[in-house]
Amino acid sequence: MSQAVEAFRQISWLIFKWILIACGSLIGLALVIWAGIYGFGWYTHDRHVPNVQFIVSTDRKECVDDKWPIHLIIGNSSERTIEKVSFSFVARRPERSTDLARYHSYSDDHIIPPREGYGGCWAAPELSEKVDEVRTLEWTIGSKSITFRD
Repeated sequence: MSQAVEAFRQISWLIFKWILIACGSLIGLALVIWAGIYGFGWYTHDRHVPNVQFIVSTDRKECVDDKWPIHLIIGNSSERTIEKVSFSFVARRPERSTDLARYHSYSDDHIIPPREGYGGCWAAPELSEKVDEVRTLEWTIGSKSITFRD
């Protein structure tokens, strides 16, 4: 009887050991696949994003027309060509933290090669409060999305 019990224990331990090895291998494979996908995304896109600058100005010399008071320069100092950008503006009164700009997504499909830029005038988004002159607000970029050419 003790031989049967010992044989059962050995078989049970063997099955348990192989189940652990199989689960560990699957988890390891999943981690390798995840790391590969993350690494590919970082290498092809994420590492280039910090090299794209958005410079916002409301200087009347840049944009004379009050219908288009915001001058935006998109500078590409990355190694990849920009195909499209989407962004939103943030408007704050000087020395205040509340964003007055209601969310409005802007999009621009100018092709911007590496180490070049593009500038243009944009309309101000709708504001949550009445402002006499939108040029007196501090304008920055809120969210942004950059599409690079393959």
